Amino acid sequence: MAKFSQSNSVFCVKPSTVNFKNETIGTGNTYVWDFGDGQTSTTENPSKTYNSLGNFSVNLKVTNSFNFINNFSVSNAVKIEPLKADFLIKNPNICVGNQVIIENRSTNMPYLEYNWYFSDGSTSKKANPKKVFKKSGEYEVSLLIKYEDCSDFIASKIKIKVSERPIAKIKINNTFFCSTDSVVIFNGVGKNIKNYNYYINTKIYLKNNSDPVFLFFTSI
Repeated sequence: MAKFSQSNSVFCVKPSTVNFKNETIGTGNTYVWDFGDGQTSTTENPSKTYNSLGNFSVNLKVTNSFNFINNFSVSNAVKIEPLKADFLIKNPNICVGNQVIIENRSTNMPYLEYNWYFSDGSTSKKANPKKVFKKSGEYEVSLLIKYEDCSDFIASKIKIKVSERPIAKIKINNTFFCSTDSVVIFNGVGKNIKNYNYYINTKIYLKNNSDPVFLFFTSI
């Protein structure tokens, strides 16, 4: 049965050379290699140089002394693709303690080395790091990827803005009344709050209002 192995399958530059080893059992065989780029070989153990980028499927056709033919194919046996570092910050505005969602869009290769750098001084070597900033401020992210002798670097164009977590707090002028029609004054006194949404019994009464609120009601 036809079979082969190869020295390598993934490359980041062209030209790149692959050494193929015939592992077919038997003697007196003839061989026809199809390297997927339009070139062929009848050598038993050929070395093939690829001069273009892309994915290449390889087929080995073996004919024995009885003219029995057997084929062995490997889809996308050779992949030649330049490195490209890329990522997307999906939530650039967060609160302290929340996780930054980073989508890695870099070239997908096995054994690729990732080097993430955050402007708070921390680093990560994970493909998809989970990052939490502990202090408010603006931060940058950069990524360096490496594969063999190739590398690529990218820095984020958008800064991550980390704000202090809001602390909700209100003051109420009074909580007990003797008549049904009364005035209640709600005053938002929390910290790090831009707007307030006021709810009574889960029903929203006023949205995006940071000023004191006066509510007139007969019943809740």
